[in-house]
Amino acid sequence: MPTPLRENTADFRLERSLDGIHFTEIANIPAAGRSTLPRNYSYTDAHIDQLNSIYMYYRIKQVDVNGQFTYSLIVRLSYRSAGIQPSIAYPNPTSGFINVVIGDKSLIGTQALLTDINGKVLQCFTIDNNTQSVDLSKMPNGVYLVVLSNRETLKVIRQ
Repeated sequence: MPTPLRENTADFRLERSLDGIHFTEIANIPAAGRSTLPRNYSYTDAHIDQLNSIYMYYRIKQVDVNGQFTYSLIVRLSYRSAGIQPSIAYPNPTSGFINVVIGDKSLIGTQALLTDINGKVLQCFTIDNNTQSVDLSKMPNGVYLVVLSNRETLKVIRQ
């Protein structure tokens, strides 16, 4: 992160969240102190593959020497392990069945949920193979979500 002239900054605290609401400090990076030159700061978030989340949210808390602080805007980043493709649902929109093509083969044998747009669980099913059929023909028209065990969520429209 490049910074302009900073005279009173003590440090930058990098915070991470898995839900975009509850943040935890993961790094404290001391500021360079008084400088007339722009500075670049960086941090690598190691082991994000162990967080079991596709999305991570980050923000920076800039703390001044007097204890006052400001927050940056929140940035959402997505993470996928190397070689893992996103899952897809087709046809979308549908009037009947959808096919869920699993991008992460480790999901085979796990449970998935079909929910309405408000998160109410309508159906629970097991992912049996790379392509899983889900019957929406008896559902009223609307927006539905297929929620996979890796927290990947597919939006499907029934019309």
